[in-house]
Amino acid sequence: MREMAAFAISMCGGLAVLFVFFVVIGAIDVGNAIFATIVASLLALIWLIFFWQRMKADASVVQRPDRERRGF
Repeated sequence: MREMAAFAISMCGGLAVLFVFFVVIGAIDVGNAIFATIVASLLALIWLIFFWQRMKADASVVQRPDRERRGF
């Protein structure tokens, strides 16, 4: 379940960055796409909240226990 939550949160950040990319190259006019801008802002806010929570919990580096084995 944790992996699914991490995936959903990373997708929020990725979609927000993708929206910013299209705005920068001029494919999306922010004035004409108010709803898309609001949705992208909410996605970015969700990602930032969970990023801040992770930094506050000092969980910046995640080391999976199965990666400690030799030959993995």
